[in-house]
Amino acid sequence: MESDKKRRSRRQRTPMDRTDARRREFLRIIEVSDLLGESRASIYNRIKAGQIKAVQFGKTMRVHGPSLFEAIDRLVSAEQAPAA
Repeated sequence: MESDKKRRSRRQRTPMDRTDARRREFLRIIEVSDLLGESRASIYNRIKAGQIKAVQFGKTMRVHGPSLFEAIDRLVSAEQAPAA
């Protein structure tokens, strides 16, 4: 029988699609990690480097969703722009 502590620590993650994520103001680090296909450590490094905007709520950190998707949209449009 599993201990209560172990049972509580195993959280079932449901995949989040981009439309759901765009509606939310703040995203958890693991959600951003899943959306971008990068590790949590990589997301934290990007936050520390200033590439991703995040806010500290007590002991937890949340990524500002709208600014994340604006940055992604800018990167995508820059890649799709014809080279001069």
